[in-house]
Amino acid sequence: MDYLAWEIFGNRAVRQGDWKLRWQYKPYGTEQWELFNLANDMAERHDLASAQPDKVKALLALWDDYVRPTR
Repeated sequence: MDYLAWEIFGNRAVRQGDWKLRWQYKPYGTEQWELFNLANDMAERHDLASAQPDKVKALLALWDDYVRPTR
């Protein structure tokens, strides 16, 4: 499945389907990866990272792919 990833001013995110993994500087974020299911939480208020560690790991793998330099 395709994914979308981005980084701006040090804040970053990766989205695949309804899932979004984001990292934001304080005070807007926790300066840790946070996971959201946008189908159920469009306002991104309920961090599911601790409840869904496998999904975090899968999205982090996509992030690593996104930031890997091309040759």
